[in-house]
Amino acid sequence: MPPKTNKTLQVLLLLLACGATAVTVASDGYGSVVAAGACRMCNLRYENFSFRKLSRVDLSGAYLFGTDFSWSRLNDANFKSAVLTYAHMEWSDFDRANFTNASMEATNMSHATLRDADLHMATLDRADLSFSVLTGANLFTASLIDAQLIGAEADNVNMRGADLLRANLSKADLRNSYFGDANMVFANLSGARFNNANFVKANMEGVSIVYSNVKQANFRLAQMNQADFHGSVLTVVNFAGCSLRNANFTGAVLTDVIFDDADLCGAKMADGSIGLCAFDDLDIRNSNAPTTPGNPIEETVLEPDAGDQGHPSTLPAPPIPVRRPLGSVIHGDNTRHTWVLGICSVTFVSQGKAS
Repeated sequence: MPPKTNKTLQVLLLLLACGATAVTVASDGYGSVVAAGACRMCNLRYENFSFRKLSRVDLSGAYLFGTDFSWSRLNDANFKSAVLTYAHMEWSDFDRANFTNASMEATNMSHATLRDADLHMATLDRADLSFSVLTGANLFTASLIDAQLIGAEADNVNMRGADLLRANLSKADLRNSYFGDANMVFANLSGARFNNANFVKANMEGVSIVYSNVKQANFRLAQMNQADFHGSVLTVVNFAGCSLRNANFTGAVLTDVIFDDADLCGAKMADGSIGLCAFDDLDIRNSNAPTTPGNPIEETVLEPDAGDQGHPSTLPAPPIPVRRPLGSVIHGDNTRHTWVLGICSVTFVSQGKAS
């Protein structure tokens, strides 16, 4: 055989040998991942990585549908944009792992540790995070619709803008966590710890916080219509500017609770009373009720017409259940009067200068 032919044959045999070796490694998912320390964009669905040590492994973009990572150590691992739907990740260590934009629907992460993990923009709908440790985790704008976080340690967590529709956070530790602008409609937070938790501008309609100890929580400007607080103890809680229509505070104990500018229309208060409603678009010119002595509710208004320029005309007073006047504020030629109606206030503006 000519020398050139021998050389060509040797190269072909070498390539075949390398190919056979590659196939052998690829057939063992765990072996290939350990050998390379990464398997980006790989198809590893239903692989078994349980009871393994895979710290710092890079599985970004990998297809991990139904993959088993239970009882494993994957701290500092990279799962960015990976598909982890129906994956088993319970009792595992994912501290500081990157799950940015990962698809994790119906994933089981119960009892897992995810301290300082990055899960922002991750999809965790119907995921089970019960009794997991999420201390310091970032879930900014993550989706956790119908997720289970029962008893989770979620202190110092960033959930700004997260979607927690119908999520169950009962008995969870939410101390110092931020839920600003989050969607928490019909979420269950009963029995949770709220110390210094911030829910500013969150949508919490129909939320359940029953028989809970709510202390030093901030719900300023939150939408909390039909929220249920019955039997809870609320201490140093800020509801300023909240919409609490038809909320339930029956049997609750309220201490140093702020309701400034809150809408408590129809709410069942702790003392058994019903929150008063503000008057919408009340027209004082169509009222024939008598004036209330001692209150500045009859105003002289100048109504010039073609026949009598500047002739004063007195309007009848409106039927207002006035508790106490707050006074008048003059704005140019208009006089503004404000009255307190329970927790609400009503302002009327009349023409003419106040005397």
